[in-house]
Amino acid sequence: MALVAREEFRQTVGTKAFWIGLAAFPIIIALGIAVPLLLESAKEARRFAVVDHSGFLLRQVEQSVYGEDLRKIAERGRELRHDDAEGYNALPPDVRRFVAAWMGLEDAAREELVEALSSNAFGLAGDVAEESIEIREFVEAGGAALHHWWATADPHQVDERHDIELTRRHYVREPVGIVADTLAALNERVNSGHLFAYIVIGPDPVASDEDCRYVSNNLTDRGLRQWFSHRADGVIREQRMQQEGIAAKTADWIQASLTFEARKIDDSGDVEEVEARHMFRQFVPLVFTYLLWIAVFTSSQMLITSTIEEKSARIMEILVSSVSPEELMGGKIAGVAGAGLIVVSSWAGLFLAAILIIPRLIGADVEGLGGVAADPVFLATFVVYF
Repeated sequence: MALVAREEFRQTVGTKAFWIGLAAFPIIIALGIAVPLLLESAKEARRFAVVDHSGFLLRQVEQSVYGEDLRKIAERGRELRHDDAEGYNALPPDVRRFVAAWMGLEDAAREELVEALSSNAFGLAGDVAEESIEIREFVEAGGAALHHWWATADPHQVDERHDIELTRRHYVREPVGIVADTLAALNERVNSGHLFAYIVIGPDPVASDEDCRYVSNNLTDRGLRQWFSHRADGVIREQRMQQEGIAAKTADWIQASLTFEARKIDDSGDVEEVEARHMFRQFVPLVFTYLLWIAVFTSSQMLITSTIEEKSARIMEILVSSVSPEELMGGKIAGVAGAGLIVVSSWAGLFLAAILIIPRLIGADVEGLGGVAADPVFLATFVVYF
């Protein structure tokens, strides 16, 4: 049986198809991850139009979007000011003044500044509660210039030069012209490809979603719809709370979940905090099971291909004359299993490298994760099950 296993192993690993398949697997996985990311980054901004019969919702959604972008600009500006003076100085002057003003405030006042700027930009300054004199002065002196830069700057260049991803990098609202039949004109623009979609807001979205529509010829791409709906939901929720006299803090408190913080018992019997490696350990068997499933199917394919070839060439009868059928089959299984372990070992190596390298590239904490994946118990049981 040992001779059969050795010959089966040699013939299996000695083929070009085996090594090509071995090399193709990581390439396919890498392409499966990289291609969607590249396609997403190369995707053009979704152009859309909004017909707002409510008279307020669109303006408040845009205010919310502007506020989100201001927070991104402030956070990125702070990073550049601390770590990259040259990159910080490359920011437009209006942006630098905003970042400097934002950094000079306490956390609560920072949020007030963002709210004041976003409200003032869309004619809602009266909605801001109690901004300080310094915030008011900054909004009056530099708010308009900052908003002009935000509305006119090329989002692709801003992303490339400063690593700031403005909303207009992905979604651009086109103005709705005053025409006799607005919806008919929008339908034509969607059909011609000039618009990705258009959104109709009903006359009273606070009361109900009646007459609210999303019209597009590409309903499988739900990014724009979800992005706009999420922000509109936030505005409507605030309006409903105000209408019912419910304070925002009260609503947040009512909706807050009761969370039980996870803990575990260590080897000494003490309670310790659950770290990333503890959570990661729960998912390692799932990954190994998936690898096992692929490995069994791959090895079975090699085994059955070899058996069919020997049966077709009538080599099987010659072999059975020298060894028993049990020894022949046992040797073939052992030989192919050895070749399969080479494949699985390469996959395990790639898996370990991925969990060590990829988290570091994205700045995640990977301490101890490699040791969890390389646990001898996991590796030994995987070989036994295989």
